[in-house]
Parts: sequence; structure tokens; C-alpha cells
Amino acid sequence: MCDEQQSSILFDTFGRMGPIRGRRGVSAPDAQWRTPEVGGISGGAGTTTVAYLIGGCDVGVVAADGAQQVDVLVTRTTAVSVGWAIGTAGQMVDAPVMAVVADSGDRWPAVVRQRLAMARDNLGVPVLELGWCAPLAASDNPWELLATSVVAGEKWALPARRFRQDLIAALIEAMSARRGASQPTTPPSSIRRTAS
Repeated sequence: MCDEQQSSILFDTFGRMGPIRGRRGVSAPDAQWRTPEVGGISGGAGTTTVAYLIGGCDVGVVAADGAQQVDVLVTRTTAVSVGWAIGTAGQMVDAPVMAVVADSGDRWPAVVRQRLAMARDNLGVPVLELGWCAPLAASDNPWELLATSVVAGEKWALPARRFRQDLIAALIEAMSARRGASQPTTPPSSIRRTAS
């Protein structure tokens, strides 16, 4: 469960994000946002990194039977992890946005790219990728380093910034569709999906 009093970056239905301290004083009926739930297909998949980037709730490892619904399902760039993620997402009531986090700076295996293309085609979900960020490997607090570097616009973090923007846009679209909204809450934007 997420600590409601932590300093976080909030996500709202209009895609605005900004640092705030705690959430006291905001009643549920007045709130125009819902914190996205981010789950991983396995430990070490990058769930905390993705949740920290968007101010989401890191729910940890998601059960493979799809019983636990999440908004974002995080996986690493290995064939087995991507396969598990596809199977799990396919069993969820609402297919989540898939976030694929690079496990190294190497080129992704062809089988991983093929499976991600299959996920897009068969599950109809956005598949977004977060490439390798070398400075994070040397940091004692990689999540804060990434979040602050993305907001500050540091050059090495620009790919993560684009990933964050694309993920927010995909979440707004998916969450609006789940609510049955007839009108999108934001203007249409391009969502970068992984290339086959």
C-alpha cells in the first residue's frame, strides 16, 4: 500500500504533475486524479523506478493469474519476463499499459521485440520502453536521481522524460476508457510505442 503522506509527484486526469507534500485536505469527491497502480512481473523489473517517475503506487510483484489489476505492468527486456507479462496482462480484466525497462545498455534480443509486437497487436495495449540509464547504476538513490533529473531536464535523462510523458498520455487514455468517458480528458497526443 502506498503511504498517502509521502512527498510524491501526483498524477491527475488532466495529465498535470507536480511535487506536493501529502494529500490531507483533498477529499475524494474533490480530487480530479487517481494515483496509478504500478506492478511488476517479477522483483527487480523496474517497478519502483516507473512508479517514482509518474508518482504512482508501487504495488510490488503482481500475481501471474491476473487477479490483481494494475494500470501499468512493468517487465524487463528478457524473453521470459516479457512472456510472463503478456500472459498476466491477458488475464486482467483491463489490459494494463506495459512498461518495458532495459536491463542493460545492450541491444534488445529479437525475440523480445517480437513478443512486444505481439502484445501490442493481440492485447491492444501501449508498449512503452525505458532505455538503460547508466548514471542510475552508480547512485545510492536512483529513483530520486531519475525523478529530479527528468524534471530538471538533464541531458542524460531526456529519454526517461519522453518515456514519462508517453506513459502519462497512455495512462490518461486507458483510464479514461475504463471510466467510460465519451470525451478524452486531454488533447490527442502521439504515444511512442516500441518499434518491431
